[in-house]
Amino acid sequence: MSRKLENSTSLLEKVNVDSMEELRNIADLACEKPSAGIVVLGMAANDKVNLVVKADQDAVAYGAHAGNIIKAAAKAAGGGGGGRPDMAQAGGKMPQNLSAGLSDDAVLAHTSAGRKNNTTHDDRAVTC
Repeated sequence: MSRKLENSTSLLEKVNVDSMEELRNIADLACEKPSAGIVVLGMAANDKVNLVVKADQDAVAYGAHAGNIIKAAAKAAGGGGGGRPDMAQAGGKMPQNLSAGLSDDAVLAHTSAGRKNNTTHDDRAVTC
């Protein structure tokens, strides 16, 4: 699911991969797009959850912090994590809650870009 924030786009998706390395690679590719904004990806395998958040330079300049976003997403999935303003990763033990960690609420509540604006959602997608 992707959402257009006033000054940034967020991409929140569950992906079917086998490792955290693959998850990071997909996030890296998504952030190479000119309108990447904030990318939040998650996977569930073997009763575990892995999450990664990437924020492009524009999103970080506007106040997004991948480390803060990942903490909220991981908490929803029964885990924890952290990282830098532009990249963070986490794990969890509740794969049934992965969708909650990938929700708009998890991202918007911990993204300054979402708080600074009257954030609106629409159906424009990031092409990744």
